[in-house]
Amino acid sequence: MNQQHRGQPKTENTQEPESAPAQEDEDTPQIQKKQTSQTANQQRIHEQHNQQGPDAPLPAPPPAPAPADATDVGVKLAAQLLGTSTAIVVAAGAGMSLDSGLPDYRSPAEWTAAFPELAARQLRYEDMAKAAHFDDSPRVVWAWYKHRYDTYQAAQPHAGYAVLKRWCDGARDGYRVFTSNVDGFFQRAGFPRSSVVECHGSMARLQCTSGKHGIWKSDAAFRKLSVDPQDPCTLAAGVEVPRCRTFGCQRHARPNILLFKDTAWEGTAATAHRGRYGAWLDALPDDSTLAILEVGAGNLVPTVRLEVERVVASRLARQQRTHVIRINPGRDVQDPSVQWPGQHVVIRGKAFDILTSIDAAMAMETA
Repeated sequence: MNQQHRGQPKTENTQEPESAPAQEDEDTPQIQKKQTSQTANQQRIHEQHNQQGPDAPLPAPPPAPAPADATDVGVKLAAQLLGTSTAIVVAAGAGMSLDSGLPDYRSPAEWTAAFPELAARQLRYEDMAKAAHFDDSPRVVWAWYKHRYDTYQAAQPHAGYAVLKRWCDGARDGYRVFTSNVDGFFQRAGFPRSSVVECHGSMARLQCTSGKHGIWKSDAAFRKLSVDPQDPCTLAAGVEVPRCRTFGCQRHARPNILLFKDTAWEGTAATAHRGRYGAWLDALPDDSTLAILEVGAGNLVPTVRLEVERVVASRLARQQRTHVIRINPGRDVQDPSVQWPGQHVVIRGKAFDILTSIDAAMAMETA
């Protein structure tokens, strides 16, 4: 079936290289409706991430059933580990944001409920988050990113962020945040930007699709956008697609976030923050005890999980005390106490519930 939809991103078999060229006429992108089974779709997602570089997906560990009281036991142990720690790394994935009311774009049910028109055209999150579509289907992807930006702005960081901030402020040797989230919630919750590594970039900034010409704030561009009331899959008539701010460059702009099959992400700022974060880790005293709070980090995009593993391996090699507190609702999430020597814990549950439960347990210990 080769039916085409005007302004709709192409959804080809990703085993083949992306070959759609940038087009001058943004209203006539290359479009093709996909035909893939659910099994092939899952393979497709993993292949896309394999092409992003070093963040290859981790194999899913076998399910680890837990006793009924495992959550209470885990919460108490986490409270004890945090109470004896002198430094904190918060390693946060998408699960950290979900309790603020943000949708899980990778959930087929939530995607269909939030974007029925896109789902009807068999377009998913993985399709809308391709870098090439800012050139070949700009009006469609910018309409979706406008919705995404507005959703972030309307939501508020849940109380778990404030709990983390209080714990971090009390850490003798300081703290850092390492997150793959692009919503800016940590900064909105009071974390200084200098303490936050946004390893996949941020919706708060734009860049040129060329990957050149630096980055700039996105607020003004998003405020000028509006979606077609008759077709929410595209921008309203007369609304211009944001373009590069550099004089003489006529290329489209895009959010400064790492996308699928992205060879033009302007990651200079993220790299600089990551370097300062690494220097802080290296400068921690030998007698420090580091608590790594891994919250809502999965294996599909394993950047955060891989960073936790890197830090733990480095500190264990130097015989520095390190505790991993892994918070994730998945039943197949690996217990860090099986991965590494020392005291670690996995607590299966949502970020808000577990963080506030640990906070209550810490308060009881100090009462």
